[in-house]
Amino acid sequence: MCVAVALLGAKGIVLGQDSLWSLNQCIEYAGEHSLEIQGEDLKTKNAASQERQAEWAMAPSINASASQTFSFADPVNVAGTGQVSKNLRTTSLSVGASMTLFDGLAKLRNIQYQRLVLQGQEASRANTLANIGLAVTEAYFNVVYQAELVRTQEEQVASSKEQVELGKWRVEAGAIPQGALYDLQAQLASDEQALVNAENALSTAQLTLEQTMNYVSDTPLRISRPAIDSASLPHVPTGGAIPIYEVAMQSYPSLQYSKALVTQQEKQIQIARSRYWPELSLSATYGSSAQFYMDQMHNPKSNPLLTQLKDNDGWNLQLSLTIPIFNGFSTYEGVVRAKIAHQESLVNLRKEEKALLKNIQSAYLDAVSSWRQLLAARNNVRAQGEAFRWAKEKIAVGAISAYDYNLAKTNSSKAQVTLLQATFNYLYKVKILDFYQGKEIVL
Repeated sequence: MCVAVALLGAKGIVLGQDSLWSLNQCIEYAGEHSLEIQGEDLKTKNAASQERQAEWAMAPSINASASQTFSFADPVNVAGTGQVSKNLRTTSLSVGASMTLFDGLAKLRNIQYQRLVLQGQEASRANTLANIGLAVTEAYFNVVYQAELVRTQEEQVASSKEQVELGKWRVEAGAIPQGALYDLQAQLASDEQALVNAENALSTAQLTLEQTMNYVSDTPLRISRPAIDSASLPHVPTGGAIPIYEVAMQSYPSLQYSKALVTQQEKQIQIARSRYWPELSLSATYGSSAQFYMDQMHNPKSNPLLTQLKDNDGWNLQLSLTIPIFNGFSTYEGVVRAKIAHQESLVNLRKEEKALLKNIQSAYLDAVSSWRQLLAARNNVRAQGEAFRWAKEKIAVGAISAYDYNLAKTNSSKAQVTLLQATFNYLYKVKILDFYQGKEIVL
């Protein structure tokens, strides 16, 4: 049975025209307009900034300084001149550079750590995007299913209207009693009620898809119409859940994020241990100064500023070695905490792996069960279809009552709806297995 999905009669949904959205386009739009992804992008930019800062920390630190100092002292008595002021104004200029020659490789390992943080943040973004894609896929499938259900109910209403018109003609001809016509009209009312319910469900599914995508526009969202043949659906992968799990171990986003956290904590242990090592640093300074009496009377005449700066300049070169001897066990406890954090990350990774295995096992079992339900639904459609075909032939000649005809029609309609549900449910379950294997979900 070929289920050609046509989204008709739904509020805000029109298919068979231009500008139709495929599943991939819906996922891309959701990713571009997701606040969660925007937050992840900001975190990624911050991690990249932290990495650049760690790299620049290897470069020398260069600073320049300038100062103006005023010194005040008691006047000095000078014979023949009286009191002389010794207040001074001193101008100092300097430029200096310093860099760490060795710190137990702490800065180098911090660069490596920040790169791991950036990789982990990229994995976190990929995980968030994958979850958004899965949510959009589920909502998209639901819209397609509900739309097909609307089409099926419309066919049932059309068939019931045809039988009511035929029943009116037969009542006038005296072929069937008036009560039989009432039964046919009741069946029509029931089918119309089912159609209204299906249209309402489709409107709700459409709204859910738009909300999942963060789609806000005056233009209705119109999705493409995939043709789904329930007789030629993809098969459940053979070999069970373990081969799927082994593939997912290499690519599943949330698992890659947990692995990134483990490697980050391993690097943190190395950084903590580097504090056991001595730190050797080099610094150099070039500077000069000039002094002027604030009261030149009775004081020696000061040389010009540039002359003094040239005459008073000097260099300073310093090697500094800091050896940690005792710091209240702060370094030791830092290593202990880093090891504990590493163990916690390993535990979280194992939990993530076990959760992933359970999810894949459940998804695989769901896919197998859905396949069995689909086979049973196909057989039921064939059987109920034959029964309904026979009922139509019999009621045409008055061989069965309207009640028996309506019962056969209802059973056939239910069988078709069940097959529709089984088809989409199975297809979705198989696509979930593709998702775990890192495959693109395509209808």
